[in-house]
Amino acid sequence: MNTAIQVAARYVLSEAPWYFLACVPFLKQRRVSRTVIGLMAAFMIAFRAASAFVLVLAVPNWLNYTAYAYLINYILLITLFIRAFRVSAVRLFYVFLLMYSISTCINQIAYGSLFYLFPYKAAGVPRFTLLTVMQFAGSLIVMPFLYRFCKGSLQTALEQLDKKSILLLCVTPLTFAVIALAFVAYGDTKPVEDLSLNLLYLLVSLAGIISYFFNLKMLLNSAERLNKEHELETRLALQAKDYENLTQ
Repeated sequence: MNTAIQVAARYVLSEAPWYFLACVPFLKQRRVSRTVIGLMAAFMIAFRAASAFVLVLAVPNWLNYTAYAYLINYILLITLFIRAFRVSAVRLFYVFLLMYSISTCINQIAYGSLFYLFPYKAAGVPRFTLLTVMQFAGSLIVMPFLYRFCKGSLQTALEQLDKKSILLLCVTPLTFAVIALAFVAYGDTKPVEDLSLNLLYLLVSLAGIISYFFNLKMLLNSAERLNKEHELETRLALQAKDYENLTQ
């Protein structure tokens, strides 16, 4: 019972902030009120806690089934987002990749720090609780910076770029996300005690995040340059038409 409560609390604290942050880039395209969006997020958090609690309590080897729990969770999350916002699946997938990469990186930093500061033999309720607190604290630290990014550059990119451009942007971070998922699957089925492997996992996550921002910056600069060129061509065309009218 205690383990089920701890796991449910860990999932809620480590994932709940990201549910709200993922809504920020799409607020201009919402179908429902902000109150309804908040209720949907609350329902998602409650469902995540309940599913984790039942999984740990009812299934003896529950670690082998966490991947299925994640799958059900993401299917419900995507369904709620499509219901709440006028957003294409490609744009939604792009934002989810960012949230997943950064949250995974924060979780891994918390786990690696705890693994380094405390011996593995000391694993238990206090260590598990401390890991949850560290993950939640890490999320709160980066939230203000990510909120500004989601409200600014990311929202602009989702409004200006077409689906093909966004789909191309997903390729690189998706590759790193698949690699990170492989690490997660390995760690869920077999506890990892090798600090070097966790460090490699962290580096993979960081590489995915860096590639995400780098590719987005390049594409935004390219789109801005094309817009300026189009405006210049339009202005020249209007000037030429004015000159022709004046000549006539």
